[in-house]
Parts: sequence; structure tokens; C-alpha cells
Amino acid sequence: MSSTLLSIPRRFHWKTKAPAEAKRFRLLSRTKFNLPDAAYIQRCGELLMQGDPVADELAHWFERAGWQAAHQQLNQAIEQGIASINNPAHELVAMMAQVERTPLWLDQTLLDVGAKALRRVGPLGSLALRDVALMGGYGNAAINKPLMFTGALQGGAARRATETRAFWVDVTRENGLQRNAPGFRSALHVRMMHGVLRHRIHKHPDWSDNDWGVPINQGDMLATNLAFSLVFITVLSSLGFRFSRQERDGIMHLWRYVGYLMGIDETILVTSEAEGMRYLYAVLMSQPIPDEDTKALALALMNEPYEQYGQQGWQSWLAEAHVRAHNGVSRLFLGTKSYQRLGLPESRYWSWFPLTLIPPILAAEGARILLPKGTDWFARLGGRTQQEMLKKRLQKKPAQYKPVEAVAHPKATKAKTG
Repeated sequence: MSSTLLSIPRRFHWKTKAPAEAKRFRLLSRTKFNLPDAAYIQRCGELLMQGDPVADELAHWFERAGWQAAHQQLNQAIEQGIASINNPAHELVAMMAQVERTPLWLDQTLLDVGAKALRRVGPLGSLALRDVALMGGYGNAAINKPLMFTGALQGGAARRATETRAFWVDVTRENGLQRNAPGFRSALHVRMMHGVLRHRIHKHPDWSDNDWGVPINQGDMLATNLAFSLVFITVLSSLGFRFSRQERDGIMHLWRYVGYLMGIDETILVTSEAEGMRYLYAVLMSQPIPDEDTKALALALMNEPYEQYGQQGWQSWLAEAHVRAHNGVSRLFLGTKSYQRLGLPESRYWSWFPLTLIPPILAAEGARILLPKGTDWFARLGGRTQQEMLKKRLQKKPAQYKPVEAVAHPKATKAKTG
């Protein structure tokens, strides 16, 4: 890693012409926003060189104290409060002080409305999260580079996808973000894991901040946060779900608070869909094209159903059907060019699959709106379904947000622009 750091990494290259994916997402969202100006573009690039100072200091303490001892203290601080620990490390005190401070802008009513809206979509929420947000994110060669330095391919796509679902389910549970609730705990554990991984990857001789930015940086964390909120709203609305203005605001508000807990700078957390669209547009206008790493990650995610269902007999047939259906969703929403850049197989006919979901979704939404307390009923059913499916995939074991050691990168590919 060069001793002289650039203010903006080489991965950040503003395109002179909007790529197809930027135009497509802007059309689907139907959200008006101000186009980025020069100052905004500069700020977006600078965010890629910024980490999470509080979590970074905590990671240094984890290394000094040892994983097991530090992790036990973190759990105790979360569950019983920092006062329950004798002579706690100042790094842990700083972390807990920040997350236990209630932001002045936090609105509990909006949190509840947003969480309920996210639960009522049931298992169909994974179409937005897995097939568009996660798969589409692999189109950015730099944002996922840290995964290649943590043995992502060896770890298994099914495990990564399941832990992502577990996190999502935890933060969207009823009262899931209350002090010591599952979502609150998961947000802090993921933040801790990010800090430790950032620390370990930074020590790797093949990592370059000047090429890719700081591992798991502020800009990439904000983009991921918006994938869970704004991309989710856009995809599910396109499939027929009807979100009220308060529900849309609630979803954005919930993920704003989750981002706060996870260490995203409070000053850059977006407060509206228009702000979010402006930032995601900037990401699409500046991201590097897919490289061999991102194609490998995309193919691993595509084949995830084989890890889940197996490759023998009828199970193989079931896995194949899931692969084709997921590919169809990805191709429809990402667009043909972006889909093909990921090295995914042709799925032209299956791209019509998501359209077959629109009539039953519209019918269910009509019933929800007309029935007394229909929204409450669908939220209970959807939330219960999400949790039961997750338990099955986790085999009734809790998700393990445990970082791994940085590994030797097979090909330390330099950032490519275009």
C-alpha cells in the first residue's frame, strides 16, 4: 500500500454518459432528484477513503484483548449495559456511548410503520434483496473487493446469503431495534465484524487504498444501506406492492437508523428517496466495470440454490428451477447489458417470470387494503413466514457474524474503469 494516499481512489471514475443501469433504475424509481454537481461528485469520491473510526478503534482493541475475551465483553455491554463491566476498555465505552445515544431525528412511529411494511411482503422481499440489490451490487468491481480478501468463495454463497437474510429479518422484527432487541444486537455485531475485517484487510500486502478505497468504507456502506431500502421499495413497487407515503418514509427512516447503529456518518445518511436516488445515481455513474472477481461472486450467488437443495434427483430439479427464476428477476431489473457483464447465463425467457407475480400480488394488495386491519394481518403472516424460512435455513442456529482472517488474493486485480 502506497504511503501517499490519494483523496479519491482510482476506482472512482465519473462517466461522461449515463450507463444503461443508471437510466433503468432512474426510470423504475420514478423519483425526481437533483443531478450531482461537481462538489457532490467530489464528496462521493472522498467517502470511499473513510472508514468507521469508532469501530476501527474497537477492532484494534479486539486484536489486543483477543477475540473471545473482547467478544464476551461486547455481548455483556450490549445485553447488560457498559456499567456492568469492571474497568471496560475505552474503545468499548466509545462504541456503546454512540449507539445508546438516541438521535434527535429518530421517530418511533415511523420505525414501526417501516418495519411493518417490510414484514408484510413476506418471502417475496428476497427477490429485491438477493436478485437485484445483492446481485446488482456485484456489478461494482470495487465495492465487493473486500469479500475476495476474506475467502468469500471458499465460505459459501449460501452462508453469506443466509446471514444477510438473518440480519434483515432481525432489524425488521416488531420492536426489533429496541435496546437489546435482535435487530439492535445484529447491527452492532455486523458493525464490529466490519471493523475487524477492515483492520485485517488493511494489513494484507495486496490491498491498495489508492486503487479500491478503504475496505468497507463510508461510501460503500451507504450504497448497501440504500440497496436495502430504496432498491427494495423500487423493485417491490414494480411487482405490484402498494406502499403508502408514510410506509415509504418509514422504510427509509428505519434504514437510516440502522445505518446510524452500523457506523455510517450521521451527516451523510439520507432522509428521503430523492436524496437516496441522487447518491445511487452517483454510484452507478462512477463505479468500475465488473472484473473476474465480481463475476466469480455472481456465479457463486447464482448457484446458491444447489448448496441449499442439493444436486441429486428431484432436489437438483428444484434447485435448477430456483436458479432460473432468480436469474429471470435479475435480468429484468438489472437490464440485459448489466446482467451479461456479470457473466451470468442467458435467461431471456425466464426474465418474464417476475411479471407473472404481478396479478396475484395486486389481488393480495387489494384484499389487504379492503379488509379491516388487513395490513396488520399481512404483516403478522409475512413476518412469521420470514422467520420460519430463516430458521429452516439456519437449522435453528443463530447467525454467526464472525470475521475470518484475510486470505491471499488469487489475482490482486487493479481497479478498472469504464
